[in-house]
Amino acid sequence: MGTSGESRSEHHPYEAQMIAEYGSGEAWQRAKTHEWIAKLVSVATSASGVVFDGQTRPSFLAEAAAAMGNMKYNPILIDCDDRTRARRLSHDRQQPELVTDDMTNWARYLRREAQAHRYDWYDWAISPGKPDSWAIFRCGALTEAGKLALSPM
Repeated sequence: MGTSGESRSEHHPYEAQMIAEYGSGEAWQRAKTHEWIAKLVSVATSASGVVFDGQTRPSFLAEAAAAMGNMKYNPILIDCDDRTRARRLSHDRQQPELVTDDMTNWARYLRREAQAHRYDWYDWAISPGKPDSWAIFRCGALTEAGKLALSPM
């Protein structure tokens, strides 16, 4: 899980398209989370794990996991402080329009959820390496314990 600026790519349609097809961005996110988790469960086996990188509400992950027979999963928040995110979005990615109060509030929400639920947390600002590699390493340990490891948000 992470906000823009932590992840390298954005995988969602434009807002107008989301609203036209699903009624709201939140409804799109819920529907797509269920769709993604169903696909991941179909490719995961008990001997392997899956790393899923995306942005979604933790409650949508919980709903999707429950819908798939109470699938076990381990969300990992890939995060950075607000200042680092703003710099990465404005300068590195050339997307200053994404540096908004909504983005900051989304990051705060994800941090609160990660803390409340004791999710694993990768702080990009402290360790600016490759969170994907860290998540895969971390998930390897988790899949040995029989969990489907997800690295969304």
